[in-house]
Amino acid sequence: MNKKLKMIGILLVAVLLLGSAFGCKSSYDLSTSKSDISGEWLLDCRYKDTKASKIPRMVMLLDKSGAITFQTYKAQKDKNNPDKIVAYKLDKTNDVEASVSDGSIEYTLDGFDYQIEYKYDDYAKLLHFYYADEKGKLVHEVYRVYDEEAENKLLEEQNADDKNDTNSNQNDQNDSSK
Repeated sequence: MNKKLKMIGILLVAVLLLGSAFGCKSSYDLSTSKSDISGEWLLDCRYKDTKASKIPRMVMLLDKSGAITFQTYKAQKDKNNPDKIVAYKLDKTNDVEASVSDGSIEYTLDGFDYQIEYKYDDYAKLLHFYYADEKGKLVHEVYRVYDEEAENKLLEEQNADDKNDTNSNQNDQNDSSK
């Protein structure tokens, strides 16, 4: 019986060693190729000196030629529920000419020269920007692929969930008053 357990132990160790040597890649490289970053990107989050900061709803359009368009949107709130966003309306558009190379983007916007290092995560479909702001703080922005249809559907679902929550709360209140 001991020989059998020893043999099972050896086989288990062998399988683990072979699995770690030839198994799935546990880490992956981030791309700095400029061919990977053209398209539409939605600003997902921004960190200044590792602290999350409030972000506007912003879409960045990166053209293969180096032209960048930033579109900032304002939230349209429900008149009856000011916490509820019903739509987004284009507020401001900025077009800039950028110098784009593998791993870096440089442009001037509102009098500030941006020198951005970027990395594209093909696995998660995220674009990471790293730069120093006007105050010298390190900024890390994360963009995700922008799909307007999917964003509108998500907003509708969130609003439907909010409506269901409101109805459920009203039903709970009615039940408790009986």
